[in-house]
Amino acid sequence: MILNQKVLASVAGVFILSAAVLGQIPTLSPPAVAFPPGPTVPVFEGDYHLASCPRLAGVMPQFMTLREAILAGAKPCTACKPNDDPPIGSFDVSYGAAIRSRIADYERARAARVSFDAAAADAFRVATEAAEAESHLADEARAAERRRKEAEPLIRVTAAQAVAMIRVAAKLASNDADSFERAFLDSVAKIAPDYRGPQFMDAPDGLTIMVLGPLAMFYSEARERVRKFEPLSPPPSGRRRFASSSARARSAPQTSKK
Repeated sequence: MILNQKVLASVAGVFILSAAVLGQIPTLSPPAVAFPPGPTVPVFEGDYHLASCPRLAGVMPQFMTLREAILAGAKPCTACKPNDDPPIGSFDVSYGAAIRSRIADYERARAARVSFDAAAADAFRVATEAAEAESHLADEARAAERRRKEAEPLIRVTAAQAVAMIRVAAKLASNDADSFERAFLDSVAKIAPDYRGPQFMDAPDGLTIMVLGPLAMFYSEARERVRKFEPLSPPPSGRRRFASSSARARSAPQTSKK
């Protein structure tokens, strides 16, 4: 399955837009270094306390700096009211609001990043599914066209028609081989639109194989005569210059299917 360029461009556009939007989302880290550590406080069940708090009786609180406690979302205990303690209260007045504001900014940025990542992933999925669907339709269309051509009868150019074509092409070409080629192939196309002349195939060891049917051999000999300023009468046999061709090459179809 081959994705066409239009759909690939739309998928690439998702990445470009994603990068542009992503650059507008602030990248924040928790403000642990931006503020002094403050006094050490015991933290238990989401609150910070005084060491003498009755709620700490018989439990093992976690001790951390007040900055760390606030960053962790701890609030002052309503029982022991630690902010009434001068060092703790002074730190909270000086830095508590700023730390909490930074935390809120950080959480908003983190939520925006998560939301953006989800939207970008969804947009990429939709674009990829559209690309695959369009590519699948293109594959089906090519397969249908191939089946149509295979089902149609083979259009052949008769020997009389070929002779008439080289005579007309020779008059138009004025001994120019390239002009002769264009004129001849244009004439053939009116009868067999899919005919493209000799076909070339790459082979191992740098070789190139030319595949010819009777009409292609006839045309190639005529073109060579035009190039050498030789007469086209009698008309080419389509065999003389290709006497060493394999039987398979000589029996190849004259034209491709319409």
